[in-house]
Amino acid sequence: MISGFQAPLVRPERNRKVPADKIRQYKYRHIIHRKKSWIRYLETHQSTNHELTTAAVVAAAAAAAAAAAATTTTTQQQQQQQQ
Repeated sequence: MISGFQAPLVRPERNRKVPADKIRQYKYRHIIHRKKSWIRYLETHQSTNHELTTAAVVAAAAAAAAAAAATTTTTQQQQQQQQ
């Protein structure tokens, strides 16, 4: 050890490690903000948003078509069983 040399005192609050999730949160905060603001926009403008309404209409039509197909197949099977 070198004479007259004193190791510097390390403050515990300075030496404390920041958790990795906090760093990650800070690193991607702009992306998170963009995502949250976009979600908020969609929530407020859902009725005027064309993509969402068309997607809902398409999904409803697909569900109706699937239900109609299911009912027609069951009626056809019943008719075949009766014959």
